[in-house]
Amino acid sequence: MQRKFGKILSLSLAGLLLCGVLSAGGAVLPAYAEEDYYAPITATKGEELLGQIHDLITTTHGHYTTYADCRDYGHTTDYAEGGKMSIIEFYTHETIVEYTQNGSDAGRWNREHVWPKACSNNLWKKISNSERGGGADLHHIRPTEVKMNSAREDDKYGETLNGSPVYSKTISGTDSQIGGYHAGGVFEPLDNVKGDVARILFYVYTHYNTYSNVHGTTNGNTDSQTANYFGTLKFTNVMAASSEEAAIELLLKWNELDPVDDIETTRNKEVFKIQGNRNPFIDHPEYADMIWNPPAEPEPEPKPEPVEPEPTEPEPTEPEPTEPKPTEPEPSNPSDGGEKNHAALIGGIVGGVCGAAVIVAVIVFVVLRRKRK
Repeated sequence: MQRKFGKILSLSLAGLLLCGVLSAGGAVLPAYAEEDYYAPITATKGEELLGQIHDLITTTHGHYTTYADCRDYGHTTDYAEGGKMSIIEFYTHETIVEYTQNGSDAGRWNREHVWPKACSNNLWKKISNSERGGGADLHHIRPTEVKMNSAREDDKYGETLNGSPVYSKTISGTDSQIGGYHAGGVFEPLDNVKGDVARILFYVYTHYNTYSNVHGTTNGNTDSQTANYFGTLKFTNVMAASSEEAAIELLLKWNELDPVDDIETTRNKEVFKIQGNRNPFIDHPEYADMIWNPPAEPEPEPKPEPVEPEPTEPEPTEPEPTEPKPTEPEPSNPSDGGEKNHAALIGGIVGGVCGAAVIVAVIVFVVLRRKRK
């Protein structure tokens, strides 16, 4: 009995593993290995693809980190050589050794909302260590040098003309490395960071818009708490652009300009281990164009209308020479032939006699005439 029970238990556990489910915070969520994470994606473009990606990254988001977690995990997700809390700074890619607690220590790092709270349509309701949701998502929050962070403030992203350079600082407060340009309330990151910015904004927009806004079917584990994480986001909330279309066009340009690098790939894997979901726009940067700039469908060529052929005069043809048919001689009657020969013979004799008579008459006539003379 014990052996039979053990066999049943083993089969049950194997079945659970094959079904690929896990429990996270009381919710049963699909568990995907890294290599088959995107197996549920079947759409190839447009709204359908956007909705499927939303459903995937929300249903696999098993653990929503706090804002405090973004500090504690920083040395794991953005690891750099140099010490326990050393990180790779977001805008400059320089190594910063220490985290600052008070938010004002130059040369140290703190947590940057790439999509600022002031631009979140009140979805990041507060900035506190216990805050969860889009404002504390490890795919979203990046470590930034303190003075660089404050110089960027809540400015929208865009491209500037003759913007002032913005520098990170050393611990002594002097300029360290340039991290972008600032002009008229617009912040322009460096070219080698623009793609990073674009792919984070694509992720935040796709994840934290409620499913009906992005053609999805679910917000994942939407209990009474997580339901408040979703709402309405627009790219013009965070991009200095005249329209949503113009904002998307600029982000697509940045996505192509600055391809995915090792920093993004490494932290995407680390966040996946912590939260259970991935940033699809890092694994598949082509998704952005497939969603927001799909190739136009080729118009079907019209079927040609049937054309009546014009009547053509037949070319004159010479008749082929034909050989005359041989004629059969008419059959003769032997009796008829005999009669004809007999008549011909009599006629010949009569003719001969008449001719002789004429000759004799002429001779007599000549002799008599001579005698008279």
